Amino acid sequence: MRRIIVITGRGKGKTTSALGVAIRAYGQGLKAVIYQFLKPADAEYGEHIFFRNTGIPVIPLGYSAKKDFVYEDEDIQAAINGLDFIKKDLLPYDLIVLDEVSYPVKWGWISESRVIDLIREFPHKNFVLTGREMPAAFIEIADTVSSVEEIKHIYQEGGKAQKGFEF
Repeated sequence: MRRIIVITGRGKGKTTSALGVAIRAYGQGLKAVIYQFLKPADAEYGEHIFFRNTGIPVIPLGYSAKKDFVYEDEDIQAAINGLDFIKKDLLPYDLIVLDEVSYPVKWGWISESRVIDLIREFPHKNFVLTGREMPAAFIEIADTVSSVEEIKHIYQEGGKAQKGFEF
């Protein structure tokens, strides 16, 4: 039976949870892929390094490096092109992770309906969608929805992103 999972909320751990689902699926013989909307094409985060040596591709969708959360026109185009790329690329996979997909939808770069159409076009594929402020339409079509709650975060005390934890 197909699954659609949404992992949302303001806390840390949404991507990490989705990566765990991909690992579990891979361990059970399913082919998984992770598409990351808000990662630069040349990203070298911990998950990229780890998954490079497995059968689970992690594919950043071409964003330039963000500067204080200011995105350029090429970033918007990368989201649009990224969704088209996913549609052509996902055929061999059983589990598709759309990491941080809520942001380009929230910002109006891609429409909710394009993402939902992608999911509906592949009724035998499993999907995991992550990101804050998940659109209600995504929650509605999901089988499982989890919210990661932030109780305390080192950033609140002025802490910086640390290698191995935030990237």
